[in-house]
Amino acid sequence: MYNLFPLSPKHQSPLLIHIPPAMKTRMKLVLQVLNERVKFPVGYAKSLYKMNGSRICDPCELEMYNNYVVASNNEVTERVRKRL
Repeated sequence: MYNLFPLSPKHQSPLLIHIPPAMKTRMKLVLQVLNERVKFPVGYAKSLYKMNGSRICDPCELEMYNNYVVASNNEVTERVRKRL
């Protein structure tokens, strides 16, 4: 279970999301699960960030019950980091 904050104005509280172990083998599969659970007004889940602004590139970096920010393909990386 992971606490995800969608980078969207309508989401203020985190979403508790379970990512099955079989889906944590590649980042593409993790983002696929996030696309199914997080509904962005426009776009799709493209990247995942820690709360300090560093981007998650490998699913092995995910830690249970930590907070993460999921950004859509409409967000620019520098703008994401400024909002964290």
